[in-house]
Parts: sequence; C-alpha cells; structure tokens
Amino acid sequence: MTGDSPPIVLTFGLSDPTGGSGLQADLLTLASMGCHGATVLTGYAVRDSAACDEVTGLDPDTVATQARMLLEDMPVAAFKIGAATRAKVVSAIAEVVSDYDDVPLILAPDFTLDDEHVLSADELRESLADLLVPQTTMLIADHATLLQLAQPDSDAEAPTLDSAISHILAQGCEYVLAMETGTHRHVNTLYSEEGQMRQDMWDRGVNRVMG
Repeated sequence: MTGDSPPIVLTFGLSDPTGGSGLQADLLTLASMGCHGATVLTGYAVRDSAACDEVTGLDPDTVATQARMLLEDMPVAAFKIGAATRAKVVSAIAEVVSDYDDVPLILAPDFTLDDEHVLSADELRESLADLLVPQTTMLIADHATLLQLAQPDSDAEAPTLDSAISHILAQGCEYVLAMETGTHRHVNTLYSEEGQMRQDMWDRGVNRVMG
C-alpha cells in the first residue's frame, strides 16, 4: 500500500443487521475518520431496532483463521475489538493480537446482550479481563461495564468506579475512557495511571471540554 492509502483498522465484532452497532457501525465510523475497515465476524444477531431475538457465535478457529489471513495480507494500523459471544472466542482473539503487540488495541466490550444469548456470561467477562485488558491500549466502556471487568464474578461484591478503573489500569491497560450517559448530559472521562487526563461533556447539544 502507498503512503497515501488510508490506515487499516481490523475490527472484531458481531454483525448487526440494523446497522446501529457492531461491524456495520464500525465501518461507518472508520470511514468517517478516513480509515479503511477490515472485519472479523465473531457472530451474528437476529434483531430489529427494538430487540434482539437471537445471537449465534462463530467457531473460535474460524475467527482466528480469518484474522490471521487479513493480518498476513494487510498492514493493519490498529485493532478494535467489540462484542464476542464466548470466552473461547476471546481467547482466540487474544492469541492472535498478542503476536502483534506493537499494534494499538481499542477494546469496547458489549455486555448489553441478555445472558440467555451469551454462553457462560461470567466466563466471558473473566476472559476479557484476564486476556484482553492487559493487552489494551484504550478501553472504552460505560460505568457498568468497567465494574464488571474489574470484578467479573457476578456473585462478588462490586468495587467502586474509581477502584475499578485503578484495577484495570494496573492490569496493563494504558488508558480508560469511561462513558456516562444521562438524560441531559453525556460525559466521557479519560484516565491513565497518572489519573484523570481530560473530560468531554455534551449537555443538550453543547460540547464542553474540561482539562
């Protein structure tokens, strides 16, 4: 590829037929940022804009094989990992990206699917926390997801948000972007091991940035 070619981002995730999330939304976002999106399907959802009826995950070997074929063919500039359906899929992805530890990794896990659609939900959270978080350049998650990643065992007492973020950073994640969404306000706060780095606020359509 020439120097004028757009950077390639390899994104892992579910197919969402509505286009509102998953790989379809990733491709739109990447294109708007001047990037070329390459995709690895982890599963597909049967859904409309209101509800999800079914999620089918792909075989971990299929996920890994597709990723390695792309990586051997294209100069990937970054990874983006979204929803995975099973712990074994997470393990397969983690093994692949570990061979490319110089490539930045953006992790945006999705736990919004009902547990009935995800096999061994606790195992999924544990595998993400143990295998992918330590390799992550930036973790993007809402507060509930951060708490689940810091304490993936659903029977254990949940940590505070601050302690959850500190724990995640101590595991090897470089940055955490914590998202808070309210009726009238959206707040994104960026953390590193040095503490809070910046905060972006959207209030009734007005964007404010606080250092």
